[in-house]
Amino acid sequence: MEGSTSTLSQHEKDELQDQWEGIPILDRFHTLEKQVIGFENYINCEDKFYNQTLEKLRLLVVEIQREGLFSDNEEIKELETDHLRLLLVPYYEADVLYRVMEGRRDKVKLSQTFYLEYLKLMNHYGMLDKDQKTKWRMLAKEAYAEAEGDDKGTQLAKPGQTYGPINFDHFMNRNDKIALARRKKDIEMQLDMLKEYKDEDMKRQYYMNMLNHSVVRTFEQLSLIFQEMKLLEHQMTLPRDEKNMPYQDNSDYKPKSLKVVQIPKRDDAPYLLTPQQKAELYAQQIQNSDGSVTFDPTNPDAFQKLYVQKDTIEQRVGLRDQYKNQVFKPGHILPTMSIEELAEREMADALDRQARDQEMRQQRDEEDPDSEEVMERERMKTMASENWKDWNPKGAGNTKRM
Repeated sequence: MEGSTSTLSQHEKDELQDQWEGIPILDRFHTLEKQVIGFENYINCEDKFYNQTLEKLRLLVVEIQREGLFSDNEEIKELETDHLRLLLVPYYEADVLYRVMEGRRDKVKLSQTFYLEYLKLMNHYGMLDKDQKTKWRMLAKEAYAEAEGDDKGTQLAKPGQTYGPINFDHFMNRNDKIALARRKKDIEMQLDMLKEYKDEDMKRQYYMNMLNHSVVRTFEQLSLIFQEMKLLEHQMTLPRDEKNMPYQDNSDYKPKSLKVVQIPKRDDAPYLLTPQQKAELYAQQIQNSDGSVTFDPTNPDAFQKLYVQKDTIEQRVGLRDQYKNQVFKPGHILPTMSIEELAEREMADALDRQARDQEMRQQRDEEDPDSEEVMERERMKTMASENWKDWNPKGAGNTKRM
């Protein structure tokens, strides 16, 4: 897998190797990971930076193999926590390769190979479930069959098979896509919860979820690559012009003749209400036996109506604005005031109530408690309370008496 993944000159490769000399492997990886994430955020998205990153990733793979950080006879639980992220290097190589536009067909094929090798690596460490393992083998068989020019990769799928070249959307039907999207969403939620890890166990779980997320992304990318490869193969069959670009023969193309409609110029009536249009509308009417007039039900144009408010017409507002106001209207009632205006109104009401309460207390303090008016008011108040007690005896509202 150490093939020429980048198109840099030997001098540029030597300079990059000198720059990376003496830097620890984990520090190199963190730097390259930031660059790849930057590509996803549209930072330095040019083939020049892609090729530099690919060369640095290749040098990182060589250093990992030289240090012997991974072995064929060890399981993933035996790996160091910090070394788990180094397993993402071939995944990042495939991701960057798929972004290169120069020599597109070769780069897409190479990206497909790196993605399949990454799934092979994940299968070696037991990161693929049964369904993912079956899909990976089907994808690898199809890709290698195409590379060898064999037709075995396009054989019919078995009954009940939900993936493979026989399906309309290759390797994944609708249910597979839904399940894959849900799993991807769950993993992203777990990554979001574990990104602020505070101990070694949470850190290891976070790295394991990153590997699971990369596996899901790999299957998504392989589906896109398969479709693009079909388009690129079809493009190779097209005739070429002098600039080696696909040539399309448009000699048989016949443009349709344009239909010109003359609109009469009248200043006293709109186009839709001109006498000519009225005559056509009246011609569509049917005279009934009882003298009433109806429109021809077989003619849909006779039933087109314009809902225009009369007052807005009198105000000389354009029809376009009227229809726009009628169409682009939300289904709920919009607020008529801002929060600041509502706060000012509530504050004014509160101050008004406070003033009224203060005025009533002041009147109560100034009046004579022995005056006839005050005594009569208190008597009426007491009588009303007693009458209410007579009409509503204690326990009258209790319907579950014990």
